[in-house]
Order: sequence, then C-alpha cells, then structure tokens
Amino acid sequence: MRNALQIGTMSMLLSPPASMGGLRQRDAFITSCVMQKATNDAILTNCLASICSLLLTTRPKTLVVALDTVARDRVGTQLEQYHGVTVVTLPGSIDVARIHRNLSALPAPTRRRDLPIETYAAHRFELWKLTSWRKLLYFDATDVLFLRNASAVLADSKPFSAIVRRGQCTPHAGTMPSKVEQGLYDYINAGVMAFKPSIAAAEWLYTHYFSGDFIYCGGSDRSFGNQDVIRHAALETDVLGSFHEMSPCHNYRGWSSQRHCIKENLALLHGRSLWPTHISLPHRKVPTTELSKRLLNGQCSA
Repeated sequence: MRNALQIGTMSMLLSPPASMGGLRQRDAFITSCVMQKATNDAILTNCLASICSLLLTTRPKTLVVALDTVARDRVGTQLEQYHGVTVVTLPGSIDVARIHRNLSALPAPTRRRDLPIETYAAHRFELWKLTSWRKLLYFDATDVLFLRNASAVLADSKPFSAIVRRGQCTPHAGTMPSKVEQGLYDYINAGVMAFKPSIAAAEWLYTHYFSGDFIYCGGSDRSFGNQDVIRHAALETDVLGSFHEMSPCHNYRGWSSQRHCIKENLALLHGRSLWPTHISLPHRKVPTTELSKRLLNGQCSA
C-alpha cells in the first residue's frame, strides 16, 4: 500500500518583473528564501547573510532572489534597494497531498527541520520557469557563504552543471529502485548548480517528484528533498540538457575529494560548519554574524 502526500499543482508560475519588458536576459546568480512562518527568523538570517556575502564580494550584475510571501513581506523592499537585485515571489503555501512514496520502505527521519521539507522542496523547480534568463547559477542561501569574487563560477559553469561524487548513490527503496540496475551510481550536489531555465524541465521535475519516479540515493531527507530528482534528471536523462561536471572547488563542501582545492582561492563555502568568523574585503573585515543586519541596513554594497 502506498501512502500519499501531494504538493500543489504544476500550474504555479513565477512571473518576472514587468520592468524586464519581455527581453531575454543573459546570466545571473539566483537563490531562494522560504520562511513559511514569521517565527522562522533563523532561516531568514542565514539567507540574508549569504546574499550579503555575495553582494559584498562579487557585486553581481544580476542577482535573482525568489521569496515566499512571508519572506517577501519581511525583506522584499530592503533587497530591492540593491542595484542588480531582482526579487520574484514564489507561489503560495504548498498543499502537501499528492507526493507518492512507499513510506514504509523509507528510512526513519534522521534530523529535525524548522520546516517540513516536503512543504517547500518543490519550490526550487519554480526557478526553471524563469525563462527570461539564459543561464542561472543557483546557490543555497541557507548555508552558502561567499568569500571572494564568484564571477568566475558563473562564467565557467555551463548549464547543466554541478559537482559530482563518483559512486556515491546506492538506490534505496521507497521510489523506483525496482526499475534500475542495482549498483553504485554517481551523485551530484545541487546546492550550487548552473541550469538553463525551461518550462518543460520544470514540469518534468514536478511530475517525477510527485510520483517518486526517480532514483532515491538514500539522502535528501527520505526522498522528500529536491536533490535526488534533480540528480536523476541531470544524470539519467537529457531533460536538463547536456551534463557538465562543475569544478569541485566551485562548490566547496569540505569533502576529502576536495583536499586539492586551495582554500585561499575558494569563492564560497557550502556548509554552515565551514563558515569563518568573518569575510575579508579590501581594507576591512566583516563579521559573518553581522551580515544579515548589514543587508537590512543597506550596507552590503561593495
């Protein structure tokens, strides 16, 4: 017997700002902040710190920030004051109702989250609908901190690209392992990735996330996260276009396979445990604990 959870509809659509005039933009950084509840201040604090670190170190020509309505009401105006920042609003609350999983075959939860991940994981697929841009470089604002100019990460990363972990995926029960050959599969980390927006890709991701028709690799929050379905689309199909392996040093996680990365050259750190006490800018150091406050006060311009 399959227990069912469902998320919203696939008709949800991010609308680009009217000021874009229908013209196709080129390349941009993009991230998202989802609060769902006004009490989730820690989520917002990390998000603003990450965004501020990018603005201070990189001065991106374009940064797209996708906010749910709660985060938009809190910080939308402050974000829009920064040159090059475009704010878009994510669809309303996701109704958990139609995600199909064999819950009895999935592992027990291993950690508690401030938000149930199945209520917002699919929001990331909305970003593929921003077809006004040619290429978007996504970073997870909950735990990515920029240390240096990341323009080269955007320029060097072809869509679709992400870092790869060889042989780190073992198909697990709960989704579609009966349809695939058993053995080890490659894995990717989607916390930093470059992709080409496409309505067709967004719909594919939604459909397969809902149905569980993808290889579940054993992580990604009991398959309710979005990473495994993105991994499946990128490595097992061509729905996201050709796959290009991102330089492992462009998304530094502190893994043993990244020991060769020169830390003094890293543009970003991915993982809150890796964040230093400050980021170094020309002629000054900025404590990481002050980044979110600086953004709200208009102090994240380089």
